Amino acid sequence: MNYERINDSTLKIYISYIDIEERGFNPDEIWFSREKSEQLFWEMMDEVEELNPFDFEGPLWIQVHAVDKGIEVVVSKPEISQDGKSADYPAPLAKIMAESENLFEQEDFLSDEQKAEMNHSAVYKLTEFDHLIPLSKRLSNELIQTKLFEYESAYYLALDYSTEEFVEEYIENIHSIIVEYGEPTERTVHVLEEYGQVIMASDVFQTVQRYF
Repeated sequence: MNYERINDSTLKIYISYIDIEERGFNPDEIWFSREKSEQLFWEMMDEVEELNPFDFEGPLWIQVHAVDKGIEVVVSKPEISQDGKSADYPAPLAKIMAESENLFEQEDFLSDEQKAEMNHSAVYKLTEFDHLIPLSKRLSNELIQTKLFEYESAYYLALDYSTEEFVEEYIENIHSIIVEYGEPTERTVHVLEEYGQVIMASDVFQTVQRYF
């Protein structure tokens, strides 16, 4: 995490998706969960406070941007008028009160394609490539879109259910088969595409079955 003091009342923080994961958060979850987003926000603010005190008592104006490989957060304290009310809020900062509103609003920062991907995808971690061989024999006839990544000495199998009308029972059946060989993970396709290596860009089960 990096931060920059713009002035006495404005702070800019940058945190990468890898840093978010290392802190125990799911990079996708923070766009939807008020509890998780606030927890991450105050953790970042506490870290800044330890190194360079910033007076964040009272209302804060916060703007969040999804930027290359991470998130940028701009925090600003509004000026207080003589009657004790906030005045001249610094445009274009979004009006989000830190303790009463969700910090990350996915509707403003995620594309329709990104939202669909997050709602209709699953990622599984496999410690050995060989685990894919028996798995692929069982699922080689399935129509699910698949992609295989290598990241931090492990393999990650990503499934995309968004292009077909898969019923819940079917998805659960596929899940029950895959967990015999790997484990579900909160690591996201977005992070894997940014930092991992693509081993197979599509048709993982069919490709493994064909060559192994």
